[in-house]
Amino acid sequence: MRHVAYLLLPGSFCISTASSCTLREVAGSGGDGSTSQSSATGATLPCGDAVCDVATEYCGFAPGTCGGTKSCRKFDRDCGVMDATCGCDGASHLGPCGALHDSGGIESEGACPAPTGKFNCTYEQQVPILCDSATDYCIAKPGGGFYSLTCAKFSSCTPSNCHCADIDTTHVCQYQEGIECSQEPATGGVTLLCP
Repeated sequence: MRHVAYLLLPGSFCISTASSCTLREVAGSGGDGSTSQSSATGATLPCGDAVCDVATEYCGFAPGTCGGTKSCRKFDRDCGVMDATCGCDGASHLGPCGALHDSGGIESEGACPAPTGKFNCTYEQQVPILCDSATDYCIAKPGGGFYSLTCAKFSSCTPSNCHCADIDTTHVCQYQEGIECSQEPATGGVTLLCP
């Protein structure tokens, strides 16, 4: 059974199974970082010989590790933080609670490094998508709370010489001014930021 965390509203996320959904609401006005949970279904998550209550627990490794035996652990983080977080599975997740729930632990704060031949297409601390370093560039366009991220193919250059100058930026960003284009030195990944 696969469990996924979905962003619903500012300050809440849903931990979903195929048959139920547990809404976690993050206290924002109290300032104490506490969370309140509500569960209409009492959803659970198998974890070794135990069963975790997904409203308050995740099946994870010992804090600060990404190996060993998993057990039910209480969420001890601010689940309202929605910055990209690298999980123990080597994938980027939506916030530390998403990484804890989906992978059992946190490898590092921020997005995971992109694998060889790829680069992270992202904006600020958003969970990235992976683009091909040799053939793609990244387009980040505003839209609601998060930016829309897309990998697009270079059309006017070869993989070895693709740069910002090779992109018809005004066409891609619908003829807007204030377009930013940058290139990541480590991977060569090109990101086009539309205003």
